[in-house]
Amino acid sequence: MVKNIITIFSIVVLLGLGYYLYLNQGAASLDFVTSQTVSEQLTQNTQMYIERQRLLQEVQLDFEIFSDERFRNLQSFELPVPLIPSGREQLFDANTATPSAVISDES
Repeated sequence: MVKNIITIFSIVVLLGLGYYLYLNQGAASLDFVTSQTVSEQLTQNTQMYIERQRLLQEVQLDFEIFSDERFRNLQSFELPVPLIPSGREQLFDANTATPSAVISDES
């Protein structure tokens, strides 16, 4: 009887271990090739970041247009927007409701 329990327990443990290994077979490992690839990607990303930073530091912004006389003498062509109150004061008042919102009692 004890042999049967040990055998069943061993089979359950082996099945559990096999299932665990099957699920984790695609997991990332920490071997030399993987860490070297990660290191190369990190180096490439760092070089790209440094290059972009250098390009951004070389940018020169010219603000002379704001001091130009033509810019300072621009005329505004905007139209004043009249203040129109939105909504209505009595929301559920039938006298102020729009015709499409009024429900008729005629059947």
